[in-house]
Amino acid sequence: MRNNHKRGHLFYSFWVRMLAVAIFLFAFVSAQAEKNLSPEIRAEIDKIYAYNFTDMQKSLTLLKQMQSAGKLEPHVANEIMGDLYYNRGNFFESMKYYKRGLYDDRASGDTGFQQKVISKLLMCFDNNHNLAEMNRYAQMLKRLSADSHDAYMQSVVLFNEGKIAHTSGDVDKSYKMLRQAIALAKKSSKPEKYSDVYYYYITLIEMMQDDRRNGLPTISELEAYVKSSQAKSGSPFSAKDTRWQADIDIHKTLFLLRAGRGKEAEQCYDNFLKSKEAFSYDYLHAVEYLTEAGRWDDIISLWNRIRPDVIDLGEEPYYDLCQLYRRVAEAYDKTGRRDEAITTFRQLDSLQSAFRHSEEQSAISEITNNYEKKAEAIEQERALAKMRQNEMIVIVLVIVAAGALLLIREKRNAALILKKNQRMAKYIEELQKKESAQGLTPEKSGTDNDEMGKNDVDTILYRRLYDKLVRHQLFLDPNLSRDKLLEELNIPKNKFAQLFKKFAGTNYAHFVNDLRLDHACTLLRLHPNHTIEAVAHDCGFSSTSTLYTLFYQKYGMTPNEYRKAVETDKND
Repeated sequence: MRNNHKRGHLFYSFWVRMLAVAIFLFAFVSAQAEKNLSPEIRAEIDKIYAYNFTDMQKSLTLLKQMQSAGKLEPHVANEIMGDLYYNRGNFFESMKYYKRGLYDDRASGDTGFQQKVISKLLMCFDNNHNLAEMNRYAQMLKRLSADSHDAYMQSVVLFNEGKIAHTSGDVDKSYKMLRQAIALAKKSSKPEKYSDVYYYYITLIEMMQDDRRNGLPTISELEAYVKSSQAKSGSPFSAKDTRWQADIDIHKTLFLLRAGRGKEAEQCYDNFLKSKEAFSYDYLHAVEYLTEAGRWDDIISLWNRIRPDVIDLGEEPYYDLCQLYRRVAEAYDKTGRRDEAITTFRQLDSLQSAFRHSEEQSAISEITNNYEKKAEAIEQERALAKMRQNEMIVIVLVIVAAGALLLIREKRNAALILKKNQRMAKYIEELQKKESAQGLTPEKSGTDNDEMGKNDVDTILYRRLYDKLVRHQLFLDPNLSRDKLLEELNIPKNKFAQLFKKFAGTNYAHFVNDLRLDHACTLLRLHPNHTIEAVAHDCGFSSTSTLYTLFYQKYGMTPNEYRKAVETDKND
């Protein structure tokens, strides 16, 4: 488990956060430009951001005026509001507005807007140390960036997943992910990539500081990247601007000190102090270096020098200030100045209480706002539900009435079909009795051999066929074939078809199928428990479907309908 010292380092310097300000402003203005906003409106948006650090209230007033004039969509206005609070270090408040913008219905179809706001939410969760929400929104951004094939946002996902892995203790995995994020971001064509790559590098360097790894090669990579990017279009780096090198120097001091290169570390720290703006953006890492070097008096001296800037910041950025106050109080205690140490600890406690109160007020405000919106939504939903209920009652009544009519019609049709089937079943039974009594005997002829002629030979041959097929029930054999009969009865092939046509008035196949169907009717009538499959098999049909097809073609109903008609007739 990571110790408290390491957890205390899981936040960034104020200057690195300021890099995000440029990213937010550029991303927003670019997005608005794509929507063909007039230069006047873009100028008003620039003013909102310009007053952010000097007069927050004026920024908020200008934003509300633009909203009232209908110049900004609500979800876009919420994003700007989130930016304003984020830039002031109030991550809890900024997170609230980002969420409002993200979940606004008007933003649901704008994937680019959603990805941009989620990337900002991730920074808020990171600064508030909310690992669970950070992971949830990282996965959300991962799905969106995969669907849109946005490589730049995929680098943002890798960066945040790397931070999550580091916080969870998987150090090597976190380093690998951050380096992948850096490589992916470098390939992007977006101007904000320069600040992001720098931000990713600084984050990786701070992780190495926490893990007491050698980060000097990585710092060299960062220095080379800054120098190679200074002349490129859209790059925020400038050879005349000493802030970038000062920021790199203050991070390098700690690695040099830990490597036993104290003099070089001290030189780096001196270079950092030479920057006229050093104290306005990266005081925390300077205090970290002085703490490890045991230079307590220098910490107090630095504190006295930066105190006016810190007081101007108020409670922003909160986590950095808390860390700073702890280090200063420790320095006072180490140098024996107990009264100042106690005073500083009290200031720290006051700062924490003020921030907790601010969080509580923001939470109460959000809950109240949500309650009012939900109450309005509930009232609307009730009205819609009432309308839907009335519509459903009418629909149900229509369906019930239609169903009743269909049921009556179906019952009537079923009764008519049953009566028709009963009549047909009686006709089939009577026909079977008549055929059984009558038989299929050829016409009688005289006894004179001279008069018998050809017809008597045909009669004899047909009687043999009839006897074999009917009396011996050869028609029940599913493997019965024409060739088998010809062989057994010694009947010429050219006579076979003529005999059936002359005496039965049909062909061989039809004759056999009629015998089988008649037998099926008998089985269905006498054996109500036999399955249709069993009846088909016992009658010599090759399959149940063949029985169904031939039965319906001859009688106009299915075997089941015939059986039901017979049973109903018996009960009647």
